[in-house]
Amino acid sequence: MLDRLSVPRRALDFEDYIDILRRNIRWIIGPVFAGVVISTVIAFLMEDTFVSKALIRIVPQQISPDLVQNVTAQDVADRINGMAQTILSRNTLTTLITAHGLYKKEIASEPMEDVVNKMREAVKIKPTAGVAVTGKTMAAMEVSFSYRDRLLAKAVCDDLVSRFMGQSTQDTLDTQLQANQFLSDEFERSKRDLDVLEQKLSDFQQRNAGRLPEDMQLNISQMNALEGRLSGLNEASARNNEQRMMLETALHSAKDRLTSIRAASPELLAHTQKLREYDRKIEEVQNKIASMKEKFTDDYPGLQGARDELALLQRQRDEVANEKVQSKDDSTTVDNSGVTRERLDAQAGIQQLQTQLKANQMEAQQINAQIASVSNALKLYQARVEQVPAVEKEYADLIRDRDLAKTTYSELQ
Repeated sequence: MLDRLSVPRRALDFEDYIDILRRNIRWIIGPVFAGVVISTVIAFLMEDTFVSKALIRIVPQQISPDLVQNVTAQDVADRINGMAQTILSRNTLTTLITAHGLYKKEIASEPMEDVVNKMREAVKIKPTAGVAVTGKTMAAMEVSFSYRDRLLAKAVCDDLVSRFMGQSTQDTLDTQLQANQFLSDEFERSKRDLDVLEQKLSDFQQRNAGRLPEDMQLNISQMNALEGRLSGLNEASARNNEQRMMLETALHSAKDRLTSIRAASPELLAHTQKLREYDRKIEEVQNKIASMKEKFTDDYPGLQGARDELALLQRQRDEVANEKVQSKDDSTTVDNSGVTRERLDAQAGIQQLQTQLKANQMEAQQINAQIASVSNALKLYQARVEQVPAVEKEYADLIRDRDLAKTTYSELQ
């Protein structure tokens, strides 16, 4: 019953802890000292391991990213992994072990495959953040090799670096060859595309000659010139018609004069002479009107007065022409020689007027032919101008495609 009684204890203070530590100091120092001794012995018994490291900078591609897609971080990692698989292959590691005399103890006691695996574990290849060059961070990878001999570790690391450089050079050469072949193929393709588009553009220009947008100004200029030419021809046709009317009037008068001369009557001769005088005045006024029309407009007062004068003379001539001529006694004699000479002059005048009428008709035919030709040409240019909007879009598309193909071809040259 006394064993069950509990004795109350006071709380431990700092001096109590010091006393406890003093009583158990051997149990604390002993294991620590033993651990130091054991670790020192183990450290002296274990072989030294030296790590040789090297940093390899990865040079980016030298081809324009506009032509070939740029290398991404994933592409760099894939490239490093590909080279690492080649370097860490069994044949390469076996060659390194044999060349540098590595793992002699292990080779004597272990299979070669285990030795190769051990060396593979000693080789570390990993990408790093890179190094700064001219303000830019370049991709890089770190190669390290761990071995008990520091000289051999450095030699093997250097050998690994040289093999990486050689593999990288070979990969770069292969990449450049592929890129050159790719660029060559792209150049040939772009040249073929450019030739095809230029041929299409040339064919389109030939089919639509005169209806292209750049021909619009020329077509309008030609239309203006043709309209001016047509206006001039119409004026020439009007003058030709007036001249024809004048010649027909003169021919009619000449024939009347010849008829009166053949009658050989003095009264008829006087009557004919009077008609001829009116015809002469009418011809003078008509020539005056034609001259004034070339210089002035139709509303010119002088031109209107000349027309009134012409109308008055024509009316007076018609009155004289309608008068009846009474013959005198048959005993009146006429100068036959004078009548004959006047008749010959009248016949010559009629022939001359007929010749002028023929020339006038030929001129009218030429003017009408020119009017028809100019009208047809004007219709042609009008049709071209109307057809420009229909071909403008297709022509613009061909120009744009040709320019794009030419730009690509120039970049690949």
